[in-house]
Amino acid sequence: MKKHGKYDTALKEIEILNLAIARQEDIGLKIRGWCITLITALTIAFLSNELITNKETFFWITLFVIFLFYHIETLHRVAEIRAIRRSQRVEKIMRLGLPYDGPDISRSLVFGRPGDKRKAWFNPRIFWTYFFLFAFALVIYIVNADSSL
Repeated sequence: MKKHGKYDTALKEIEILNLAIARQEDIGLKIRGWCITLITALTIAFLSNELITNKETFFWITLFVIFLFYHIETLHRVAEIRAIRRSQRVEKIMRLGLPYDGPDISRSLVFGRPGDKRKAWFNPRIFWTYFFLFAFALVIYIVNADSSL
């Protein structure tokens, strides 16, 4: 028989926040996967000289796609950052035996600190993937000097 404690609601909030974190992580991985797929398709179209024959066109389209997907992923990661922060706060409340302030899931995911977007933008787990995609596109652009003819 389960004994109900004073932090049952807090535990339920942590479960919901963990689901939100996992969902945002899954969305981020899907966004990244679609970006890699699209960059691969653009690269194949460029290297085969089928659809994209100009290297500048290839580079600018690729740069736009990388920036667009990077921006979309960072916007999704803001909610993840806020959910992690709220989960940490609830865990601290439970650990220190402080009074629980409530379930506060929706407010904690919508309203955050002003630096949340910047923190998501420079998250190394996100940034380096898109940086290497950009570096890949730059290498293809530089190596294929004869493609602009």
